[in-house]
Amino acid sequence: MIAKYRFTFAACARYTLLGALLVLATLGMDCSRSSDSSASGTTPVPPAQPSVATPFTPADDAVVDARARETEAKMTDDERFALLISLIGAVPSIGVPRDKRIPETVTNMSAGYTLGIARLGIPALQSSDASMGVTNPGYRPADKGATAFPASIVVGSSFNPQLARDGGIAIGREARSRGFNIMLAGGLNLARDVRNGRNFEYYGEDLRPAARSWLANR
Repeated sequence: MIAKYRFTFAACARYTLLGALLVLATLGMDCSRSSDSSASGTTPVPPAQPSVATPFTPADDAVVDARARETEAKMTDDERFALLISLIGAVPSIGVPRDKRIPETVTNMSAGYTLGIARLGIPALQSSDASMGVTNPGYRPADKGATAFPASIVVGSSFNPQLARDGGIAIGREARSRGFNIMLAGGLNLARDVRNGRNFEYYGEDLRPAARSWLANR
């Protein structure tokens, strides 16, 4: 039974790593150069940002998959399991304490922090909400706020994937300026209940345009 669970958790960790490396490769981040700062918990210096008009060139899936699998093969089970844990940041205003596992050097608290693996050049993963801009419900008292973008359902209603793409670039720029390398966005869902208080975060009920807007935003 224990062996079965270890296999299941290891498989989940592999997918987490593959996804993380895909995000990092798509953003053009060099993990090996980021390891000295991000893996140790210090806030990385954000690279130059592309123009909104810059055409989107997706990463080569074969290259990304090969890189991720090569890295994953070098990991111990403990390192794989560690990638399944994301620590929420402290929120002083409502009494949420700082998790002791978050390095003291990390000052940009957010919705999620996953320790990096320095020996493999895997940076710490710092996640922030969400689809309509970088949120800050008290994580960073000195951060006076990011841009509030239109609700995703409004963007989806425009039937304009380029608009979603431009919004995603702008949100990504503001996230990286704060040291975040993962956004927990965009949102795609079915509005099964009109009373759902979060329907505005999704691109709408029509699957085809909603999916196109979601893909463009990412």
